Amino acid sequence: RSYIHRRAVSGTMATVHEHAPHSASNSHSYEQYAPRSPAQRSRLARIGVLTNPYSDVSAKAQPTAKLNESTSSLANLFQHHCDSLDEDEVVQINQYAGHLREMLIQGARMTERIDESLQMSENIRSRHDALVQHSGEISANCERLTQEVDVLTKHAEDIGAPLKNYDAVDRAGTKVGVLFKVLPNENGKGKDRIVTVRGLAKLKVDDEDEYISVLNELDEACVYFSENTRDMDGTFGKEYGRRALILHDAALYLLKEAVVDRLRQTTADVISALNLDKKTCILSADKLDASLVYTRFHGISSRSRSLISILQNRIYLNNMDESYRELLSLCQTTYCSCRESLLKSTVASHIESLRKEHGIVTMTRLASAFLERLCSVETALYRDFFGATNGKKVITKNIAGKKKNISVLSDDELQKLLKSLCAILHRSVRRGLVQLADLDTLCQVVNVLREERSSIVSSKSYNVATSHTMSGVIEDAQERLIYCAQSTLQKEVMKFKPSAGELDYPKKLICASEKKGTADPVQAQMMVYETWYPPLKSVLRVLSKIFKVVDQKVFEDIALRSVQACAKCLRDAASHLLAKRGSLDSDLFLVKHLLILREQLSPFDIELRAVEKQLDFSEAGKAVTKFLANRNRHLFTMSNENALVMMLREGVSVQEEAIDSKRDLEDALRVACNDFIEHSSTRVAKDIFVWIESCKLAASKDSGSLGRQKIMSGNYVKKLMIDTKENIVKESGELKKQMILYLDNPATQGILLKPVLLKVSKSLDDVKRLITVDENNGWTSSIENEVDSLLQDMHGILNT
Repeated sequence: RSYIHRRAVSGTMATVHEHAPHSASNSHSYEQYAPRSPAQRSRLARIGVLTNPYSDVSAKAQPTAKLNESTSSLANLFQHHCDSLDEDEVVQINQYAGHLREMLIQGARMTERIDESLQMSENIRSRHDALVQHSGEISANCERLTQEVDVLTKHAEDIGAPLKNYDAVDRAGTKVGVLFKVLPNENGKGKDRIVTVRGLAKLKVDDEDEYISVLNELDEACVYFSENTRDMDGTFGKEYGRRALILHDAALYLLKEAVVDRLRQTTADVISALNLDKKTCILSADKLDASLVYTRFHGISSRSRSLISILQNRIYLNNMDESYRELLSLCQTTYCSCRESLLKSTVASHIESLRKEHGIVTMTRLASAFLERLCSVETALYRDFFGATNGKKVITKNIAGKKKNISVLSDDELQKLLKSLCAILHRSVRRGLVQLADLDTLCQVVNVLREERSSIVSSKSYNVATSHTMSGVIEDAQERLIYCAQSTLQKEVMKFKPSAGELDYPKKLICASEKKGTADPVQAQMMVYETWYPPLKSVLRVLSKIFKVVDQKVFEDIALRSVQACAKCLRDAASHLLAKRGSLDSDLFLVKHLLILREQLSPFDIELRAVEKQLDFSEAGKAVTKFLANRNRHLFTMSNENALVMMLREGVSVQEEAIDSKRDLEDALRVACNDFIEHSSTRVAKDIFVWIESCKLAASKDSGSLGRQKIMSGNYVKKLMIDTKENIVKESGELKKQMILYLDNPATQGILLKPVLLKVSKSLDDVKRLITVDENNGWTSSIENEVDSLLQDMHGILNT
């Protein structure tokens, strides 16, 4: 409205300006006609009040009639004042009033339209509020209806779920080639018979989407009918459950034909193409990777993998029934049997040719590398068919509700295949081992197998079978080695019967020392080795060969028994030499060989200890007598009072005996050394020891009469000293000569000779102490001086 007022005022001013030039042309100005008197100003104020739209709030909605009334009043007002105005002024005022009237009429119309617009906007606002309210109610009703639709849909699905399973069974019959025909009973009584008719299936496993869809429907139907059979009344539901199982088996049979039968047919084609059914036709191991044995199977691996993955996914993800696992197991078993039939003859012929061409040791090395490569290629081909394994276990529940832990995607069948192929090497090596008796060759076989097994990375699955086979062959080779070692020890040590030449000591040593001067160091050492007693050589040779080749406990047991047997043989040989050659050769022979045995056993660093247990039946007779005399035996009492238990406990005992071969060896060596010292000292100064014992015996009877005894006479003692000196010179030289002949180490000679000389020197001191000088018994100063001189000379000889 303010806008209309401004337009009206601007229009009025424009009208005045339009007339201004005309009045200027008549030499009149606007100031001439400007209202100056109070009356004019009051009139203009009234006009302003009448024309002001904001003068009254109720004027916003005045009708056109009221406007006309105001205009008429204004016209009357102007008419009243026109009498005092000029004609030109009246004309101008009339024109101005007419123009003003038109402007007012237009303003009134615009005001009416604005009022109508405001009324329309108010109506629109009120309608919008009503619409918002109605839309909220509609939204709430829509949500309520949606919830009701969901509930009804769920109820409809629950109601229609059984029908879906029934429809799935009806639809799947023609797809898998199984129809159910109802035949009337032959007697015309009772229920009709339902016969299963099998035909050609319309469903193809190559169309995986459709096949999986049908399989899903049959799985759901089987689960539904198996879980709801007890709640169904009549035989209708049970019959459909039986049909669902039959159709499910038929669908799986299609998958079996596509995988299992294809594997068998491919195997038959390869055998026919390569003439593998004939024993004379063998593939070359060098061309095996590029032959039809692998190319044909690689050709069908992709399609077979996609079909087998259907089984694996349903087992792993859905935990389906046993039929899927049985079919997957059948596929794996069939694959492995087919591969074994293709490879077995080739592998066997290749290993046999290696054995004939290179011998068992080299064959073992080459065959191990060949089998490792073959297992790697076979594992890769197996993965192309069945994928990688994860070894996970899932908990499945069968129809009875029992839970089972089933390994999914396991490679047990692959490992059986690889073990079957590796077993060929095991059998071939075993046949060769049975014919071997040489310890060196057997040790080489064990070492080669250990090297090959250590080079195999056991973390890889295809190496499990190879490593297991290597371990089995190593055990067999060790078993054969242990048997041959025990047989050798039994023959050459425990049952050794020495010949005259083998006991011809010291002649053997003399011959070896004569030849040693003209031989090189190696030959000289070998000559020394040849002088050893044969049982000692056999024991050390066997132990040195099997050390680190057999298990430590086995080696210690063999060493324990062989050392005991060797010590016994040495003692027997020493006894034979004692009777034939005397105590000197016997003692030195035993000391020499016992020292060699102890020295050669020290590098093995073993504890030759054991505990032998034996059953003692010495009290069995008394226990049986007590058992028979007991009337109240309580034979069937499950307690310690049972008569049979008491008889066994009292009549049979276990005797334990600790055996320490090292300790026994040290004891034997100590006894041998003591015997040597005793015999050698007696040999050197035998007369002195006899005289001392005689003096002690006489003194024990009558110490006062010892100086008058014959053995204490001057001439007797003088002659004894002269003979003893000659004997010491003679026997000490012979003793040193024999010790040099038997014992190569000068330190050992000195250690053994020193106690002998000390004992003889001590005996001379005892002689000097026991001599009683009596002039009545032939003692003179010259004889006394000669005896003292002889004793000093003998001490000098012993010290040098």
